[in-house]
Amino acid sequence: MNLNLCAVLRCIQTPFVQEPLPICREHAVMLSQNITDRLYSNAIGTSTATDLDIEKTAIAPDTVWGQSSHPPIVYFMTNGDRVKIGVSTNITARVSALSLRRSNAALLLNGDGKLESALHAHFDSDRVGRTEWFLLSVRIKDYIARRKEADAALRQPQLPDEPGASTPAVIAKPATAEQRILKALSGFADPAGIETIYTSRETVSRVSGVTGSTLDNTLSAMTRKELIHRGADCGRERGTYALGRLPETGEE
Repeated sequence: MNLNLCAVLRCIQTPFVQEPLPICREHAVMLSQNITDRLYSNAIGTSTATDLDIEKTAIAPDTVWGQSSHPPIVYFMTNGDRVKIGVSTNITARVSALSLRRSNAALLLNGDGKLESALHAHFDSDRVGRTEWFLLSVRIKDYIARRKEADAALRQPQLPDEPGASTPAVIAKPATAEQRILKALSGFADPAGIETIYTSRETVSRVSGVTGSTLDNTLSAMTRKELIHRGADCGRERGTYALGRLPETGEE
């Protein structure tokens, strides 16, 4: 046996763990999902995932919803104090099969079974038995929040060049009332996407700077487009608003 190579037949990768056998990262992840030897799962759980950086995976686009087939995505599906980390090529059907709702999908990432296995290994200490369900721990909540914050940062428009730069400064167009309201509500939203947070009309106005009839007309238009919904429409306090479409009965 060549100790400088993975012990799996025909694998030429460098070992990631050496004991009890030299195994590369990919095969170690596979082993951690199928056997009870804690050596492998513990070794992977403390890794930084250099081959597949789980901190750099991109969030899947909203267009995957409603499609009968799409490229594989890895989902974090919450249910109470548990979260399922799985992979699907039809997320709408998967949510239905789990008897859950779209709002239970706390995070969707572009990725296939390799990303799923890397995440399973990374959060192995929170796993419930040998299932794909995990405790909705602080670690997992923080990971969801970090991925959403990173994605939001990538979508931010570039700032104008500083005076004296070699290229001319770009003057940004003023944000519309709708954009300002969305930004205000986003600032109060749960970063993990688990809890729906409602914000009063007065607070939305103060933070966004949109006032009077412009505020009322824009809020009404955004409600019709299902960009936001009113708290009163689902039994919450009147005069409050939250991001997204109106939840179904009993949904948070």
